[in-house]
Amino acid sequence: MSKTGVHGLLLTEAKYINLSLHYLEQVNIHVILNYLAVVIVIVIVVIVIVVVVIVVVVVVVVVVVVVIDDGTHTRVIVKSDCALPAR
Repeated sequence: MSKTGVHGLLLTEAKYINLSLHYLEQVNIHVILNYLAVVIVIVIVVIVIVVVVIVVVVVVVVVVVVVIDDGTHTRVIVKSDCALPAR
């Protein structure tokens, strides 16, 4: 190589080292992308779980179970704001 004055075996070894470093960088990028994909899947699963919990809470709030105790009788009243389909 004319700029550095490196020739022969030393130049060949330097080229192989640079090539090896290039491949290692590529492997690191792939590993990072794989970890990123796993994190994205975990975030999506957590979001789905949160949405399911919110839906369950909304259903529980829509169907309110009120227990009335007048001293002699305990009644359970189910109040629903959503209509069930007729059979």
